[in-house]
Amino acid sequence: MSIGSDWKKVSSKQFKSSFTLRTGYEITERTIDKNGQYLMPADIEVETWWTNLGLSDEDIIALYHAHGECEQFHSEVKTDMDLERLPSGKFATNALILELGLVAYNILRMIGQKSIGGRAPRQKREVKRCAFAL
Repeated sequence: MSIGSDWKKVSSKQFKSSFTLRTGYEITERTIDKNGQYLMPADIEVETWWTNLGLSDEDIIALYHAHGECEQFHSEVKTDMDLERLPSGKFATNALILELGLVAYNILRMIGQKSIGGRAPRQKREVKRCAFAL
């Protein structure tokens, strides 16, 4: 794995100013996949980022990975609570709906965790999954 970054001076016509951005990268080369199969040629993954934070490269990469984890929770709340499309054009109304959805989501998660923590609930019949072809 190779990590690095470089500071570059950038001019913006839109903001009529110039500022300094840091472009960073993380290069990962995989020669063996998760099943132990050798890869020929090697699988090379490159992640890039732009920032103006003065943190180390490793800290910036950790922040970006944490951001990806937050996006997963955000997506889960939107789909599970049916909040993909907010009901109003007013920011305050949508903020209230999101807060209520968040409270409901957290309550449902606590209920789910409590039910898993004890004994397994009895099932009346065997659960079968149905696969739909699109």
